[in-house]
Amino acid sequence: MLEIAREAADPQVMLGHDRELSRHKSAKAATDAKLKAEEDALYLNQLLDLTPDQLAAINEKISALTPEQLRSLTAEQRARMKPELLAALYLRPGFLLRRAHHAEVFRTLARDVEGVLSVEQVADDLSALAEAVLHLTADWCWQRLKQRHREEPAFSILAYGKLGGKELGYGSDLDIVFVYDDDHPGASEIYATLVRKMINWLTVRTGEGDLYEIDTALRPNGNSGLLVTRFEAYANYQQGRGSNTAWTWEHQAITRARCVMGSPDLVRRFDEVRQAVMTAERDVAGLVTEIGAMRDKVRQAHPVKAGRFDVKHSPGGMVDAEFAVQYLVLLHTAEHPELADNVGNIALLQRAEKVGLLPAGVGEAAANAYREMRRVQHHARLNEEPTDVVPAALAAQRDAVLALWRLVMA
Repeated sequence: MLEIAREAADPQVMLGHDRELSRHKSAKAATDAKLKAEEDALYLNQLLDLTPDQLAAINEKISALTPEQLRSLTAEQRARMKPELLAALYLRPGFLLRRAHHAEVFRTLARDVEGVLSVEQVADDLSALAEAVLHLTADWCWQRLKQRHREEPAFSILAYGKLGGKELGYGSDLDIVFVYDDDHPGASEIYATLVRKMINWLTVRTGEGDLYEIDTALRPNGNSGLLVTRFEAYANYQQGRGSNTAWTWEHQAITRARCVMGSPDLVRRFDEVRQAVMTAERDVAGLVTEIGAMRDKVRQAHPVKAGRFDVKHSPGGMVDAEFAVQYLVLLHTAEHPELADNVGNIALLQRAEKVGLLPAGVGEAAANAYREMRRVQHHARLNEEPTDVVPAALAAQRDAVLALWRLVMA
C-alpha cells in the first residue's frame, strides 16, 4: 500500500496515468467519430433515393427553423430529426457546389491521365469550371445579401492571370478584380459586403473540402486599394486619366484579362478599356526596360536551387515566355489586331510568328516549349511535387524560350 501511495504522489507517475487515460479517451473519440460517420453515410445514401419533391419538402421543413431553434433542439429531438437535418446539409449550396466541383475536376483529371485531353483542353475545362463556380457563388450570395437593393447586381468579375488567359491548372489560385457600376448611395459598401461574402464562400475549408484561393492584388492600387472599384475609376486608372494611374506591369496583366461575369454593357465597356490599353502608343526602349526590370524582380522573389531548372521561374521558363508575349501584345496590337484576342500564350506565339513579328520557327518552337512546361507543371502539382527538374530534362524547351526572349527583348 505504501508503494502505491508513493507512486500516486509521484508527479511523473501521475502524468503517465493522465497520458494513458488521454490515449484511451482519444481512441474512444475516434471510434465514436467513425461510427457516426458510417451512420451519417447510411442516411445520406438513403437520401439519394428520395425524389426531388421529397427533398424539397424536407428542405422547406428545416428551413422554417431559425438558427436559435436549431441550437435549442434537445439530443432526443436531434436524433429523431437526424435524416431531415442531414438532408438539409446535403441540400446546402456550399455542400453541393464543393461536391460538384470536385467531381468535375476528377473527370478532367481522369481524361488527362488517360491522354485524351491536350494541355490546352485541360486548361479550358478547368477555366470553364471556375467561371461556373464564380457565377453560382455570386448569384447565391447576392440573393441572400441583406442590403440587396435590386434584382440583379450591377457588378462584374474581371479574371486575370491563368483564369483570364484560360490557362488554369490544377490547384491554381484565381486572380480576380471586382468592379461595379451602380449609382445607389450605399453601392460601395453593398458590393464590398458581397465580395467579402463571396471570397469567404470560395476559400473556407469545410468537411467537403475547399474550392479556390482568391488573389485580388491586381485591383487598382493593389492590396492598399479598395476591394471593389467603381468601373469609371477602374477605367480612368487603366487609361492614365488623372494622377492615380496603372503601372506598366498592370498593363502587362490586362493583356490576359477578360470579363467572366457581368452585364453585356459592362463586358463591352471592359473590352473597350482593355483594347485602349493594348493599342496605346508605347516607347520601345522604355517598355523593354520596364518589362525586363519586372522580370528581374519576379525572379529574385522566387529563387531556384542550384543545379535545378524551375519550369516557371528559371531563365528560359514559363514566365519568360509570358513576358515576351505581353511585350509583343502591348507594342504591336495597334497594327496587328489579331494579337488582341485573349486566346492564351501558345496561340499568341503562333500568331506573332504568322504575322511576321517572329522569324519562322521561333514562335512555334517557343509555343511547343511552353506547352511542355505546362504539362510538367500540371503533373508536378497533381503529385504534390516541386516544379523544378534537372536542367537536361527540359534543355530543348529552355533554349527555345531563351531564343524567344533574346530576340524580343534585345
